[in-house]
Amino acid sequence: ARAEVTAMLAPTRYAGVQILPIDAPSRVGLEALTEAIAALLPTQSAQRDQGLFRMAIDRSFIAAGEGLVVTGTVSSGSISVGQTVNIAPRGKEARVRGIRVAGKSADIAPPGTRCAINLTGAAIDRASAGRGDWLVTPILDRPTPTLDVELSRPGDELPQDSAIHAYLGTADVPGRLLILDSPSAEGRRWARLRLDHPVHAVRGDRIVLRDASNARTIVGATVLDPFPNGVRLKRAERIALLQTLSTAPPATTLEWIAGHFPFGADISALQAAWNITDAPMTALVEAAQLIRVTHQHLTRAIRRADSDAVASIIESTIDHYHATHPTLSGPDRKTLLGALGGKHRPLAIEHALHSLLATKRIMR
Repeated sequence: ARAEVTAMLAPTRYAGVQILPIDAPSRVGLEALTEAIAALLPTQSAQRDQGLFRMAIDRSFIAAGEGLVVTGTVSSGSISVGQTVNIAPRGKEARVRGIRVAGKSADIAPPGTRCAINLTGAAIDRASAGRGDWLVTPILDRPTPTLDVELSRPGDELPQDSAIHAYLGTADVPGRLLILDSPSAEGRRWARLRLDHPVHAVRGDRIVLRDASNARTIVGATVLDPFPNGVRLKRAERIALLQTLSTAPPATTLEWIAGHFPFGADISALQAAWNITDAPMTALVEAAQLIRVTHQHLTRAIRRADSDAVASIIESTIDHYHATHPTLSGPDRKTLLGALGGKHRPLAIEHALHSLLATKRIMR
């Protein structure tokens, strides 16, 4: 039996994993299984604690004298009594009234724990949450009906635009599977899921895809971009983004986004997409040598090199204008934009102009 399992796993990502023979009725091997799980728990908890609070709801009910209670396992982050949470993707806000972990009252639900959370709020009732929903930190509540994913078996023949059921968290959501390209040289393959209704998801979430009849598992997938509709990209750019999201370090990915998206990287959207807190995001912005700017009340990040290149062109244009028109005060904005030739990002232009004026390298 061990040889059969080893052969079955050989072509998958689970090749070489530890195999433990178990016989539940006689309890043979259960002690070894318990020890193996216990050895993994510390590393799993540390990994899950890096993000914001998320818990997939598998059950909800009304407790007498308490109100709505939801149960599940904390996927990342932690939650405390009194904190505000959102029920995603419904968008309902609630306050944590009480927490029970392992059947006992607790003040906090740490990552990796199974717990029951008592919710309260003005609009919270029995219909406010159910299996398939998530309990999340408010910043993460960004429902999305479309997901760009990496398929787990890229070599399989998959029908284009096929009806599927997507199992994400505790939800079963119908939708369609669209293959974006052929397998890459590295054996990777990208697809887009168009779901029948919005879901909550972040980068790295695992999905099981089953056929339209829900009778056969087609393939597994990993979420790369939960908000692909946020920015329109050409097909080649979309594939390049997914390749970067799949293989590059986070700082490199952030730098790519800042350089290719028309208005740079939307910091709050990326925090929600990547499930990342403020401090790690600040560190990534610095590591990628980006500049934070404000655009339409949103904080975005652009490449410092792009702003510096625009500033250099503006200064050269002004110097040349003064040399050829010594009696005039200087070029107008239209002339400066013409010198840039429409090849530079709008936010890079605005930041360069602001910086040049602020440092008095140019004057109005």
